[in-house]
Amino acid sequence: FGSTPGLSLKVTSSTSLQAVTPPRAAGTVHVQVSTAYAVSPTGAADLFTYVVPPAVSEVGPSSGAGPGSTDITTPASSDPATARVPPAP
Repeated sequence: FGSTPGLSLKVTSSTSLQAVTPPRAAGTVHVQVSTAYAVSPTGAADLFTYVVPPAVSEVGPSSGAGPGSTDITTPASSDPATARVPPAP
């Protein structure tokens, strides 16, 4: 991911792998795979784009019927989302 290695690398087949993206500022980077024998070339197919995470500006409603029974809405700067709050332990 640019000059930063991926985290938790897992080979899933002879042609595929999974990695956790390392933290990075928003922007586009090349993703390359390195082995003891070679490094993959860069090109348009290996681009990965980091985006700015949404910023939550408010949460509503401010009260509800009971644990786990109220949907809340969190309007964010890039994408509104709805979540169910799990019951308190």
